Amino acid sequence: MPENLPTPSKSIAQIELEEYYFNGLTFNTSKLSVVALGAFTGITNSDDYTGINIKDFVDYGIMRELMGRFSKLVAMNYLTKEDIKKILIESSFSPINTYKVLFDSMNIDFTYDDDFIDYIAAKAIALNSGARSLKTVFDDIISSAMFKIFDGDYSSIHLINPNESESPYVLTKKKIDI
Repeated sequence: MPENLPTPSKSIAQIELEEYYFNGLTFNTSKLSVVALGAFTGITNSDDYTGINIKDFVDYGIMRELMGRFSKLVAMNYLTKEDIKKILIESSFSPINTYKVLFDSMNIDFTYDDDFIDYIAAKAIALNSGARSLKTVFDDIISSAMFKIFDGDYSSIHLINPNESESPYVLTKKKIDI
């Protein structure tokens, strides 16, 4: 029997893995555990995820072969605005904390108003894709300021609710010693 054909003990996935990634080494998937998390927006028509099943995920567009690797489905609640704000402020992986580290390394003071946090949380919730939308919203707001900051002329950035001014940020120019 040709080596590249599936056999009862060898799936197509194993053949592809062996051929393209392992140079002929066998990768036994029988002991493989797959864990996945996500905000599957629109997978149900209601806010009740308690009855969600593998067919719902397949209908959503996830491959049946992948879904077969999940032995347990755990439904989570929607994130509230308060949940999003907590993630934004407290998580070490939040865009606020990531940019704080960046600005600290550049000796730039970084501050923000509570109204700004409310604004970001509301925009993220409107995107309906969970906490991952925080980075999208935050990057969209701060991107134009980043060009000015990387130019090296500014010593601080203060983020504000853009509904209160034309810009969601206030930059302070560096003082020039004469």
